[in-house]
Amino acid sequence: MKATPRIVHVIESCGPGGAECLVKSLLLEMKRQGGDVALWVLTAMAQIDPTNHSRMSFEGRFISDLTRDGIPVEILGKSPHKDWCQTDRKLRTLSRRYGPAIIHTHLESVSFHVVRSMCFARSRLIQTVHNTKVKHPWIVRYLFAGAFSGFVAISKRVKDIALGVGVPAGKIHTIYNGIHLSAFAFPDREIRTRAVSVVAIGRLTEQKGHRTLISAVRLLKERYHAELQPFPKITIIGDGELKGTLQQAIRQEGVEQDIRLEGVRDDIANVLRKYDVYVMPSNWEGLSISLLEAMASGIPVVATDAGSNSEVVDHEENGLIVPVSSPEALSEGMYRLLKDRELRQRFSQNGPEKASQFSIEECARKHLHLYQRVSFV
Repeated sequence: MKATPRIVHVIESCGPGGAECLVKSLLLEMKRQGGDVALWVLTAMAQIDPTNHSRMSFEGRFISDLTRDGIPVEILGKSPHKDWCQTDRKLRTLSRRYGPAIIHTHLESVSFHVVRSMCFARSRLIQTVHNTKVKHPWIVRYLFAGAFSGFVAISKRVKDIALGVGVPAGKIHTIYNGIHLSAFAFPDREIRTRAVSVVAIGRLTEQKGHRTLISAVRLLKERYHAELQPFPKITIIGDGELKGTLQQAIRQEGVEQDIRLEGVRDDIANVLRKYDVYVMPSNWEGLSISLLEAMASGIPVVATDAGSNSEVVDHEENGLIVPVSSPEALSEGMYRLLKDRELRQRFSQNGPEKASQFSIEECARKHLHLYQRVSFV
């Protein structure tokens, strides 16, 4: 068998996002499978949001989890929207020190800086396409398509998007995201007769569609009140730039007593275990780590038909799929799950079976195989 090449992954920050959490899990599993891996991070959380203690703590645990397992982590110290030339120099210095055979980038902004720095004279470049919304398609078409030796599409839908913006078909490799399935396995999950709680997990950004969820909660509350029924509590886990806007929307919709913004949590398995229904109101998606975790945990799921959600959720089999940006449809889906214990029971039983297709072990194995193919071409 050919030797495993030295592999470096590059991300923007160690924040609580799906792409970042995937990278951490992937590096740890590739290390376990014999990979020679390291992580380079462009920007420290102290340069992004120094007063946000929960995000700072998340970053600390993120780095500690990697270094404890012998995975080097390098923080370049790039300020947001600044320090381009300094970043170029640091990337070239790290490239000389590490001598990676593979530099694997995540997100367009990171890929741009890596290509611009010309740090990869002796390395092959791989980029993961994480989303169905490409911010700068012309950069992908005219710069990345030639500079990168391969692209990882995290779903069939994402592969179609990559093809549409000019990535050569021969360079695209579909590798589904993976999670640690055992961490979310709850065979003793209780499906209560009366569902009393709903949770949504995701960054507070336009992508995640929380404004639609807030409007759907108002409609759902009106329906419950017409039936003279006590209304469930809705919790949103996450943080982001729209926090203030969403707080204002919650007040405007009159649901201040019904929706709680809980901020960042690092015990998502425990969160999923104690709630009755999981809702994903996204406007667009790649392949959501949070959705995979929810399915694996057996919590009944209602999700919008955004991005690759329908590649995970089989409508009426292991969850509900509803139209994007429709508070009415989302409200109806939530109502069905909350009211129908037999439906919740069926989805709870079928969800983990579907999630079993998305293991981090298989994800890591396929990445290592790709690196060997690309390195020895």
